[in-house]
Amino acid sequence: MYYILVWMHRAFKQQMGWQGRKIIITVGRLQARKGQDMMIRATALLKQQFPEILYAVIGRGDCLESLKALSAELSLNDHVQFLTDVTDPQMIQCYQQSDIFILANRTIGNDIEGFGMVLVEAQSCGKPVIAGDSGGTKETMLLNESGFVIDCTDVKSISTTVAQLLADPERIAEMGKIGRKHVESELDWQVHVQKASLLFNQ
Repeated sequence: MYYILVWMHRAFKQQMGWQGRKIIITVGRLQARKGQDMMIRATALLKQQFPEILYAVIGRGDCLESLKALSAELSLNDHVQFLTDVTDPQMIQCYQQSDIFILANRTIGNDIEGFGMVLVEAQSCGKPVIAGDSGGTKETMLLNESGFVIDCTDVKSISTTVAQLLADPERIAEMGKIGRKHVESELDWQVHVQKASLLFNQ
């Protein structure tokens, strides 16, 4: 079974063009407050230290064309990938086969990030997460253990945090394990059902 899984993972990476790459992903609507543009700008800095980096932008939205234009302007066509048609099984694979998940969200006017469910999904797949300090992102993770909340209006802050993780694969693995345990023990629906049941039966 182990060898079948390894083969499947390799086949998926080959299909996606991810083999031999350090993969950062964002999943979500392509809109300004999600911050895909800031991670694209950070990728321009990161590729100098990590030439194998690939930022996969997963989702659809009004900002698709402007994000593609920004990627081309920064000569990042080999380092930024746009995935607009991803099935649910493929999405799970994207989470599993990535190295880091980032939601570089920021507040724009009255548009604020909510809970950030994608951060929970990434942690459930054993991936460290990075998020902006807007909305409810802090509630999704164990701060500085399974993920980081940073100022995502600052490209340097994003690139520095991502670089520190990419340079330390052991830390990536350890944070991923912590995140998965955190989701299983605190954020799983069944856990909340059990807690509610104990509360109401007191």
